Amino acid sequence: MLKGDRCTPLKTKVDFIVTNPPYIDFETGREGVHFQTDRREPAIALYLGSEEYDSWFSKLFEDSWNLINSGGAFLMEGHEDKLEIQKTMALKKFDRAQIIKDYTGADRFLLAYKD
Repeated sequence: MLKGDRCTPLKTKVDFIVTNPPYIDFETGREGVHFQTDRREPAIALYLGSEEYDSWFSKLFEDSWNLINSGGAFLMEGHEDKLEIQKTMALKKFDRAQIIKDYTGADRFLLAYKD
């Protein structure tokens, strides 16, 4: 098992990155989080501060793109209110991207391809 921030533990290129990063904006999204989630999950696994939110994801997309082989892909879970913006951010590096809905019909995943 590799542990670290974003992609730092990876030393070689890979074909596929799957991630469930902290994706709730602490200042604007916390009120919508179920109290059981807040009680059972560590805050570091759920929240990012508003001031770092976009730059944190920009770095994640850049680092991931650099580590994915041509023909590979990136999949992440994200917040339904932020995925359109993140798709635009991801497309600054990746060739194609799409948002996938969860079983409730909410936007939930971002899938990006490196052609």
